[in-house]
Amino acid sequence: MDFFMELLLFLVQKWEKENIP
Repeated sequence: MDFFMELLLFLVQKWEKENIP
């Protein structure tokens, strides 16, 4: 569970960085 949550956080941060207008 912990690993999955950390992976989700990592992906979210990556998307947020790439989605900067």
